Amino acid sequence: MADTRSSRALRAFARRMTKMSARAPRVGAAAKGDLGYSIVVAEATWTPVDTTKALSNWVITNGAPVLEDIPAHFPGVDSLTEPASFAMTQELARAQSRIGSTLPNTPMFIQNNVDYIIELNLGKSLQAPAGWIAETFVSALSRWRARLPQVVGTAMGRKV
Repeated sequence: MADTRSSRALRAFARRMTKMSARAPRVGAAAKGDLGYSIVVAEATWTPVDTTKALSNWVITNGAPVLEDIPAHFPGVDSLTEPASFAMTQELARAQSRIGSTLPNTPMFIQNNVDYIIELNLGKSLQAPAGWIAETFVSALSRWRARLPQVVGTAMGRKV
């Protein structure tokens, strides 16, 4: 009788593991999309702004990187169009991260291709300290790790 009970338990465990393994790609992709969005929003938040071109160039792509920069979403001077460009950057990142969260085996790229982003990161602007890109990335990653159980639970279909 013990053998029958243990074999039923083992079969039930195997079914649960099979079901969970089928969800793994979806869970991983959801986590990837959420992390990508978190990083882009954090980087855009700290990007020094004058014309909004650097802010507008924080992008997420799926499958392959973008090879050139893009124009400012709302060109301006003296940060006058920053709120509109930030909102557009945020919305585009949200859309791209959602697309990425449906592509389990596709790499996601987070990048900024403006030719002066390295100068900004080296401290050219007084609006952000030197090294702000890496600092912001590490900070966003840390905040995301704290949220990871919620992200995974949601992707698994659990109420969290």
